[in-house]
Amino acid sequence: MTPGRGSAAGEPFATVDTAWLRMDTPTNLMMINGFFALTGPFDMDRLRHNFETRLLPFPRFRQLAVEQSLFRQPRWEYDPNFALDNHLAVISLPRRGAERAFRTLLDDLATKPLDRSRPLWRATVVEGYRGGTAIIWNMHHAIGDGIAMMRVLLSVCDTFPNPPATRSAAKPRPPGSPSIVSYLRPAARTVSGARKFTGKLMHSGIDVLRSPASILEYTDTGTAYAKALTHLTVMPPDPPTLLKGELGPVKRTTWADRIRLEDVKRVAKATGSTVNDVLISAVSGGLGRYLRLCGEDIDNAHIRAMVPVNVRSTEVSPSLGNEFGLVLPKLEVGYRDPVERLRAVKLEMDAIKASPQAAVSFAILQTIGSTASDVQRLIVNFFGTKTSLVMTNVPGPTVRLYLAGMTLRRMMFWVPQSAGLGLGVSIFSYAGEVDIGVMSDERVIPDPDTVVALFLDEFAELAVASGLSAEVDDGLVPRRCVASTRDGRRCRRRAHPEPRCASHR
Repeated sequence: MTPGRGSAAGEPFATVDTAWLRMDTPTNLMMINGFFALTGPFDMDRLRHNFETRLLPFPRFRQLAVEQSLFRQPRWEYDPNFALDNHLAVISLPRRGAERAFRTLLDDLATKPLDRSRPLWRATVVEGYRGGTAIIWNMHHAIGDGIAMMRVLLSVCDTFPNPPATRSAAKPRPPGSPSIVSYLRPAARTVSGARKFTGKLMHSGIDVLRSPASILEYTDTGTAYAKALTHLTVMPPDPPTLLKGELGPVKRTTWADRIRLEDVKRVAKATGSTVNDVLISAVSGGLGRYLRLCGEDIDNAHIRAMVPVNVRSTEVSPSLGNEFGLVLPKLEVGYRDPVERLRAVKLEMDAIKASPQAAVSFAILQTIGSTASDVQRLIVNFFGTKTSLVMTNVPGPTVRLYLAGMTLRRMMFWVPQSAGLGLGVSIFSYAGEVDIGVMSDERVIPDPDTVVALFLDEFAELAVASGLSAEVDDGLVPRRCVASTRDGRRCRRRAHPEPRCASHR
């Protein structure tokens, strides 16, 4: 029998998960949003069975977030009235305007708060999406971060259409199945020391953030942790571009046509950089073009992104919850030359990899979950003022997956934007392809389709500038702007320096 609310089965929140639970605002909900695009015959009974045997064994999907008081940690307690039907809905798209209706539904669900009287997730099955089925996911960040949610998704799916036997998420995967551990690439292995050091600073008072020089007084030698925290505190605020505007309640989601991961690797090899460097550089260039199109003077300027970095050890299977730090890399939006921009991005990312910045920021995030709400807001805003967007890069499965017998054709996810930020860029790889998703506040960027189109053009220019122009005709880079407009049509303009895709709808 499922334990009831208030039973001994409850457990206190981790402090960092508490921070995410209490970070919701009317204009920025702390939800991870996304969708699966599936092909093949749809069987609701089989899908329900999959949820019951694969998803629900994770306790967080049957537990309530129970607030006790602002001065005590909330608790996870089993919902005595749990019913899958409260979290699983089915919607059919109209035959005409299905693409527009689907995108509108995505936007609406991304701004619909989760019911705090129930476990903090929902799944909406959408029939008739591009001749198949879609599942829209909305999960609260307090349950877990992107890597944790990837573990859930891999447990729900199979690596072949018809598994020989039903398995539970709590049981080992069959031999030969991919493990989430193989997809993790932690950037920091010094979290324990950072927790102790940063925790000491934070408990000494928030004044250390206002007086960076005092940080070094806490060590005899000025350790790497002290230097990393000093670097964070003296970092100037981001310039007041249109990305720092006032937020509203409406969000817009979109995504670019996929790029082959092998093609990104070829560009990285040709330039002596990494796949991550290439993608960040292309995103930087796309944002730079967008800002210039909107009249911003950004030559020789840069903005910063808030980038989550996994700090779990690869020695153990990842648990749910949040275990990531933040790094704040510069995005060289002022560089017009794609090769020069990539060089600058590589130097920045190499410096961050050599720094314990992610581990130090993780320790800060752990600490703020146990602080008073006004101090928590101060620290969150501290990160927000120094950045203009949130950007994630989550490596997904390298093999094709299946769910309830249906082929998982595409996975797309969007990161929530905390700290008053109005733009999120998600980079996600799956089965040899890379997806770029954008979620923007309508008041900040009302036309995110333009942003993803500019990203594709920047990747094309970088490939050509890297000496790979011969491969353009072979499909290395898109010859046309292929961003999907909100009514489902495709932009048919050839790639050019300053496309205005918003006007092509």
